[in-house]
Amino acid sequence: MALGCYDALKERGLRVPEDIAVIGFDNREISESMHPPLSTLVLPHYEMGEIAFELLLDNANGRQAGPGHIKVECPLVERNSVTAPAILDRKAL
Repeated sequence: MALGCYDALKERGLRVPEDIAVIGFDNREISESMHPPLSTLVLPHYEMGEIAFELLLDNANGRQAGPGHIKVECPLVERNSVTAPAILDRKAL
């Protein structure tokens, strides 16, 4: 998606990060090879799997399901697709 975003912005004459900041999700390998390299959030796959497993076990044992929303931390990998002022307070992520 971010690669398509880069292409669409380029077609419109906009520059990353000078005109607009772009942040991706999932820290795929291509993120480092993009021009400029894409800042991205890392999905904590292992932690998400653990939580899902615990919820399935609770459900299988007849226990009430957990909260409707579960929040997990997604670390930010800062690269060059954002400028320093464009990066939000990390606590908000």
